[in-house]
Amino acid sequence: MYGELFGLTTAWAWSISNIYTKQVTYRLSTMRIVIAYALIYTLLALVVAFFMGRLGGIFKLPFDTIGYLTLGSIFIFAGNFSVFKAYSIGGGVGYTVTVLTSVFIFTTTVVGMIFLNESISILQISGGITIIIGIFIANVKLSIHSLTLNTRSINPLKESAFKFAILTGFLWSLGIIFWNQGLTETDPITGVAISGVIPNCFFVLACIFYSRLRPFPVERRYAWKLFMGGLLNSIGLITAMSALDWSGVGLTAILISSTPVFSVPLGIWFLKERHTNHGMAGLVISIIGIIIVVA
Repeated sequence: MYGELFGLTTAWAWSISNIYTKQVTYRLSTMRIVIAYALIYTLLALVVAFFMGRLGGIFKLPFDTIGYLTLGSIFIFAGNFSVFKAYSIGGGVGYTVTVLTSVFIFTTTVVGMIFLNESISILQISGGITIIIGIFIANVKLSIHSLTLNTRSINPLKESAFKFAILTGFLWSLGIIFWNQGLTETDPITGVAISGVIPNCFFVLACIFYSRLRPFPVERRYAWKLFMGGLLNSIGLITAMSALDWSGVGLTAILISSTPVFSVPLGIWFLKERHTNHGMAGLVISIIGIIIVVA
């Protein structure tokens, strides 16, 4: 029960965070947003660990546990850079999140089955296949005369966003898997507290020597959006690690993959995003697949 609750909380938090993130990509560079979100995540995690009496536990962790958790965060932050880049070059929230989610759920679930001996039901497999079919319909068209496949892109920028979204799915999958390995020796609160410390040390050093990477100060109208996007993204990361502890890699990936169920309507409502008929059909099919998996 708690694992499902944490996983769905992650999906909800990331869906709203994506709306804020999309808006700030018009003003701030991708790397500045990544660094801001990473700093907010680590500060929030340390505060949560302090108030829950787990902060001292980070000094007792074995080296390999710290390594797994740190490497997981590096992949997560790299995935953030990739998806934020997709937003900045014109990828819509609903479109981008659905694509990356489909890669994420497939990769993470398969790795969980093969290497972590996690089980998956026939219903979940069926939902995964449905998701892949939806993405195929949304982004690929078949030319019967020439028997060739072409991406259904309105322009090269959208095609690039599609590639960044796929990359994000793989990177987040690796991040979740390494986090899961790190949690074998600690609890999720201690895990989130230590996971971002080392990467952020490098971020801080980079900001000291390269002023263009500093996320702050920023214009007031963008500062609130940057903070809220980072806060919600961080809450999602914390609950994602908690879901891993309760439910394992496969089910956590499946639960997080419900993100497009929230992101697509939010993108249409708040960002006035539009989709072609084929794109909407593919997105709807993918969402149906996600619902099948989560059900």
